[in-house]
Amino acid sequence: MPRRDHVVVCGVGTTGTTIIEALDRAGVRCVAVERDEDALDAAFVNCLRLPVVIGDIAAGTTLDGLRLGSARALLAVTKDDMANLQCALLARARAPGLRVVLRMFDPDLAARVERTTGIYLSRSVSALAAPAFVAAIFGRRTEAVLPVGAEVLQIVDLTAERTIDVRTLEETCQARVMAVGATPFPVLDLEVAPGDEMRVVGTSRGLVELAHLVAPSVLTAASDINDQRDGTAR
Repeated sequence: MPRRDHVVVCGVGTTGTTIIEALDRAGVRCVAVERDEDALDAAFVNCLRLPVVIGDIAAGTTLDGLRLGSARALLAVTKDDMANLQCALLARARAPGLRVVLRMFDPDLAARVERTTGIYLSRSVSALAAPAFVAAIFGRRTEAVLPVGAEVLQIVDLTAERTIDVRTLEETCQARVMAVGATPFPVLDLEVAPGDEMRVVGTSRGLVELAHLVAPSVLTAASDINDQRDGTAR
């Protein structure tokens, strides 16, 4: 068990394992908490020399042995919203300054938790994933999704099909152009030519508006997919 600066990850399913691997690559020590010992991947645990505590994350007795007072953060990422919330509240009661991140499936519950508990990193998996699925339908390559308050922004790569300048795109759409080709943060007067690779950030609505102006074929492709699906349904 690390003495300090460790991250406690509660729930070692697919999400928890991915988080632990990323933190390990960044040189951050982790401690895993898992209720079901049979759910653990022994090879994964041994490879990372990962300390594991077997216990219920919603039980105070489990949290008492995790040295939360000297930990860097706690992440509650099981599949149970209520268990994650109870774990977070118990952890915050034991270590008021601890950084706590919650995984929540219900976006409304996630928003209420942020408003009422003072835990400001409550993320709905569904709300974060939905824009990426929508982008895939429209043929865009989503590089990242960014939660900003109640909005979820996407960073997307597009190939331009029309000639247009950056100013028109940014003044018309709820989106910003981050790069055109090898030019990062282009000036507003820069002209985008057909075939230019673009990286843009915006809301789902803003990116659809931008695609209408500069890459309409991705919207046409999505419409064709929807028409085929509707025809199959009929």
